[in-house]
Amino acid sequence: MRRKKHPLEKTLRERGVTQGALAKELGISGAMLSRIIHGKRRPGIDNALRISKLLGIPVETFFQ
Repeated sequence: MRRKKHPLEKTLRERGVTQGALAKELGISGAMLSRIIHGKRRPGIDNALRISKLLGIPVETFFQ
């Protein structure tokens, strides 16, 4: 069974942004960003706000 993709994963692909580039911009590890994208961790409010601003997605995306 395929896992449901996090909206952030789709957004990164659509905008041509790599996980590594976004992680570097946020000052977090690629592994941490991967855990956020795959639903294993939720970002702190600061990073959620920064990601939503950088990618133009609602901050609520991370807390559903």
